[in-house]
Amino acid sequence: MADILRNEYQVEDVYSGISSNPPIEDMLEYFQHNHNLDLKEVKFHIDKRDKERDLLPESSARKGAPFALLSKRDVAMVYNEENVLDELYPNTCSCESPSGEDEDGYPIHCGTCFFCLERWYGFGRII
Repeated sequence: MADILRNEYQVEDVYSGISSNPPIEDMLEYFQHNHNLDLKEVKFHIDKRDKERDLLPESSARKGAPFALLSKRDVAMVYNEENVLDELYPNTCSCESPSGEDEDGYPIHCGTCFFCLERWYGFGRII
């Protein structure tokens, strides 16, 4: 997709928000004590994750992917340090099954797919 943007639309810089998966044991521990989600469903969705994003090696960092070596929790810290969380965060969505849009046009997250679980773990909230 980046090549299409560069070639067809002359977009010079393309950035990805991809991040590394969080440590799975930490994530499971987190959900045992937070959000009252069904732990069987949590484990099911965690097992379906893209395992290639587990603890990405340093060589995976590439131009245009500033968060490739960070987990969502690390991204949350960056957003907070830069004081942009409330501005940027609502405009992001990686939910696998959004159920439409809210009155402001933001996606309604399913709350249970791996990407939603990652948001819960990293930011303590979905939106």
